[in-house]
Amino acid sequence: MSQVLGNLESHKRQYQMAETAREAAFAAVQVIEEDFGRSGSGQMPKPGFQRLVAEVCAGSVEILCYIETSLQKDAA
Repeated sequence: MSQVLGNLESHKRQYQMAETAREAAFAAVQVIEEDFGRSGSGQMPKPGFQRLVAEVCAGSVEILCYIETSLQKDAA
């Protein structure tokens, strides 16, 4: 959590990206904040990511903008 509170650059970049999407005429722009400060290790629940996946699968997402992503391979 200290990283989220102390390092605001990523947070600012996300909101700048959202503003750029609005300027490009995407009206319903959302920034998923509920996962800020949560590890991507798979050990913590990420409700924002789960909501995003559900909306993408439902076909209700026009565009998806992100700064970076990583994929974790199954250990099986």
